[in-house]
Amino acid sequence: MWEIDNNTPFPHLGSFIKDAKGRSFWLVVVKATFAMRADAPCLFVAKQIANFQGPVFNDGNPELDLLGDTDICLPKDRIDVVVDGRAYPPQGADSGQPYRVGAQVGPMQKTLQIAPR
Repeated sequence: MWEIDNNTPFPHLGSFIKDAKGRSFWLVVVKATFAMRADAPCLFVAKQIANFQGPVFNDGNPELDLLGDTDICLPKDRIDVVVDGRAYPPQGADSGQPYRVGAQVGPMQKTLQIAPR
């Protein structure tokens, strides 16, 4: 029996999965939730979000918004960073004009252009 001895505050799960060639992998998923702040370090969130073992929909209804996809996948070279948040136009800017928002984790940086409706 395989067991995980997780001494962190982060939720985990472990499972065996198979790839397209039928090879088995022992998969360990650890998920950490932090609150991002502008121009300040991230804050640890006391109530951590559990690992998703399948797609998660708004009100459990697949006809509504997809809130998160499964956290279980084949091994890969890098981690996933998922940003869930709201964007607001810069103070004093025309709220109807497009503006840019971004997030950076270490050397990885992503920028989005927001186009208000």
